[in-house]
Amino acid sequence: MALPTMAWLSQTLASKLGISLGLELASQLSDILFFEQAEMSLSQYDRMVRDEAAGKLNEARKEGRLALQIADQRNESRLKGQIFNLTNMMRRTQEKVRYSEGLPRPMGKIDTDGIKYVNLMILCEAFAVLEDTKGGADALERSEVAKCREIVDKVRERLRQLERILEVRSTAITVQNRQLLKILADTNPELFGSIKGLATVLFQADAMKPPIFFRGKYHEKLQGPILDLSDKLAIERGPIIGLSELSVEFGRSYPAIEYTQEDLEKAVEGLYERGLLDDIETAESGFKILKLKPMKLTPDYEQVIALVSTDRGMIEKGVTVEELMQKLGRNRELTMSILEELSEDEVAWKHESKYYFPGLSEMAMEVKRQGLYVS
Repeated sequence: MALPTMAWLSQTLASKLGISLGLELASQLSDILFFEQAEMSLSQYDRMVRDEAAGKLNEARKEGRLALQIADQRNESRLKGQIFNLTNMMRRTQEKVRYSEGLPRPMGKIDTDGIKYVNLMILCEAFAVLEDTKGGADALERSEVAKCREIVDKVRERLRQLERILEVRSTAITVQNRQLLKILADTNPELFGSIKGLATVLFQADAMKPPIFFRGKYHEKLQGPILDLSDKLAIERGPIIGLSELSVEFGRSYPAIEYTQEDLEKAVEGLYERGLLDDIETAESGFKILKLKPMKLTPDYEQVIALVSTDRGMIEKGVTVEELMQKLGRNRELTMSILEELSEDEVAWKHESKYYFPGLSEMAMEVKRQGLYVS
């Protein structure tokens, strides 16, 4: 497996968070996240990350005070007030970051991945606050007042997001990782999506370490690529996918990676245990189905998916309302309602009189690829 480069990690990290980092900051961030942590305990790393994040917020306050002076010189009284309030908000957030609760000793049942994910977000957001604040001061220097106001609003929202992440951190140090991510998936899907995306970066960073020669741990090297692929598949094929279909897609997307089916299944199970895949279900036929993103499967949903997954004809050739009525023993209106809801959630795709399940079948996916999907 080819190891990711530092440039790739920085670019991926920025895209996952929707942030823009200058080359110097990206280099600093990479050094902190991907190298220094290997030589210290988790508690030391946690302390270092919080100190570093607080330091970046302090630098952002200095940039804010510079912008305050420029606004005063240009008689931009309203903007001056906004920047003043923003620098005060930076100070309060900085204190919350620096003096947030440390890790308990002993660690007990805490899954350390949860701490790593949350600290990664804290550090990245702090770096982004500094970069954006510099941009605001530069815009004001160029007399781009409207642009500066936009950046002030953007930084204010980043600081709010930082405080929300700190709340998540306080939960992360008291519950197991899977429970934490389950809470986030139910209460804040957007933040859950960000953490899942950032986990991909951590897994890829881990691949930069010396290779593991014992086969027993090799499957962990597949988890980063699987997570990255799962985001793409959730868009293309819907929120559920059969394990066999995931295997086909993985081989197609990463032809240079050598792996066995057992490696892939172990990697998937590990992601589920970490809370990064929402669920794995096994039909009576033994057909395994993965949920790629959080969604509620009602009993009706589960019954339909279970029926389809046990019938190869339905999987590959689609199912009509009449066929499903007979299988379910329901009336036409209720059966059609269930199928329409599955279509709205992108689990099923409708073409003419049939419903297809592209997450369960390559043949069904071809229906969408060929542009036959009718909304």
